Amino acid sequence: ELTTFYQFGVYKGGSIVTAFNALKAVGKNIDMIYGFDSFEGLPERTNEERQAALEKHGSYEWEGGQYSSDEFYGVDDSKKFLQTVFDKYLDPEVKLVKGWFADTLNHNAVKKYNLKPAAYIDIDVDTYTSSVEVLDFIFSEGIATIGTVIGFDDWGGTPDWKQWGDGVSKACREAIEKYELNLTL
Repeated sequence: ELTTFYQFGVYKGGSIVTAFNALKAVGKNIDMIYGFDSFEGLPERTNEERQAALEKHGSYEWEGGQYSSDEFYGVDDSKKFLQTVFDKYLDPEVKLVKGWFADTLNHNAVKKYNLKPAAYIDIDVDTYTSSVEVLDFIFSEGIATIGTVIGFDDWGGTPDWKQWGDGVSKACREAIEKYELNLTL
C-alpha cells in the first residue's frame, strides 16, 4: 500500500494540511509526508519565463522571489518554523527538505531520506522549469508509480495552458512523452 505524500512547493504549509486532511477523509492512510521547497520564494530564473511570456502573450503571473516563506512568516528560517508546527499538530511525520530543486531532487535525496513511492504528489511550483525538475525527479526515481495520484496547483496559470503549450501543462505533456506514460486524466 502506498502511504507517502509529497508536497513540492510548501510556501505557507497550507497545502500539506489540506491535502492530508482530504486524504484522511477518504480513508487513505498516510504515514509520511515530505515537503520540498527553497523557502526563499520562486527562483530568479522565473523572471526569464516571465519575460518570454510577456513578449508572447502580454501577461504572466509570477516573478522571482515571490512566495518566500521566510518573508510571509517574518522569520529567518521558515523551514524550522513550519517543521515545529507540523511536529506539534500533524499526525504523520513531516520531513521538510530545504533547497532549490536543482540541488535537492536527485538520487542522493532518495537514498538520504529513504524516499518511497507516493500515494499522492501535490505539485505547487508555479513555473514550467520547476515543474520539469519535479516531474523528472518523480518519474526517473520511481516516486510516481502505478497508483500514484498527482495534483497540480497551477495547471491553468499560463496563457497557453489549454493547448498544453506552456507552463505546468507543457511540462506535463513533455514528461508524458519522455517517460512514455499512460496516465488517466
